Amino acid sequence: MRLFILTDSFFANSASLIYQKAWDLVEAGKPMDQVHFYIVGDAIPANFTNLFNSHSNYNEYTNVEIVSFQEAQKLMTTITNAVIVHFGAELKGSEKFPQYFIPLGHPNYNGDLSLLQNWVQQRKFELFIKKSIKTICLNEWVLETIKTTHPKYAFKASLGYLPTAALPIFEWHHLAACKDEITAGNNYFLAFIPLNEMIATLKEFSIFKKWQQTAMALVFVFENEATCAKAKSLLKGYKFRESIFVLPKSNLKKEWIAATYAALWSGVNFDSSFLMEEAVQYHIPLLLNTNSHLPDAWSKAGEYFDFSPKLALSNHFKLYYKDEVYRQARSNMGHAWLNQQNTNGELQFDWKLPMCLK
Repeated sequence: MRLFILTDSFFANSASLIYQKAWDLVEAGKPMDQVHFYIVGDAIPANFTNLFNSHSNYNEYTNVEIVSFQEAQKLMTTITNAVIVHFGAELKGSEKFPQYFIPLGHPNYNGDLSLLQNWVQQRKFELFIKKSIKTICLNEWVLETIKTTHPKYAFKASLGYLPTAALPIFEWHHLAACKDEITAGNNYFLAFIPLNEMIATLKEFSIFKKWQQTAMALVFVFENEATCAKAKSLLKGYKFRESIFVLPKSNLKKEWIAATYAALWSGVNFDSSFLMEEAVQYHIPLLLNTNSHLPDAWSKAGEYFDFSPKLALSNHFKLYYKDEVYRQARSNMGHAWLNQQNTNGELQFDWKLPMCLK
């Protein structure tokens, strides 16, 4: 079997996340006999290129090859046994082969789209579901969203278990260099929140900074450069501006997550679930706002509380800053939760990736 994994997407997905899921598929496919993986992409980063190129074969039949989209299109005319896996992309000439769609994001979550752009992306998303042999949802959060937003094709969606390959291990000096790059070397909290919650979060961070004279920074991650520009304009006149950093999600690196002190999520949707999992794998504690309406299982991934009351968030900043034992205990609880999630998925999900792809 020739398994083509498309590393592109029409939707607002993190490129790093797509490459990681492609790598997860390759690693999970080691036991498969006579399978050839084609990683399709035109600008795969060097670190992932090295991973795919240095893949140690499980047996003589398992191979990994990186090809451009143009090269993959040419192959479509010469082969007869291809399977296409994608995260919201198309490959010209592949329509005759089985298509499997793995959603990592949704048009509903991109607030910067115009009405026309949103309509086009909604239609495109639904078309991917319609054309798929199966739309594979990597957790219950994704599945429930698909059922709600596209009820007509809900029967196409199923839960799929994909074991996560080991994430890169970063030495302390690598993480120190990451802090130098982002916050001039200071420790930081990482915040994934909507723009309309930024001012309230800044006020809570001010209370924390006044309570403890510390160089601790706060790093906001927003969807795109346009939102980042709006966020930076809100910082005018802010007393602790030198401790606030604003970065686009498109530039997100695993090091940013691995190097943080704790990560905040508010108003999030299923596209954040995969980043949450990565944070937990790096033993980073999560602070989760109840306004996100997390599925029951996900509310146990970290501290699940209401950010809106005065002092609620600042008290948590203080707690995590001054009590390392507590911070480590919360990160260990998150890690135990993720291990249980993986066990449940392996036992309960009907589709096991990539073995189910035929």
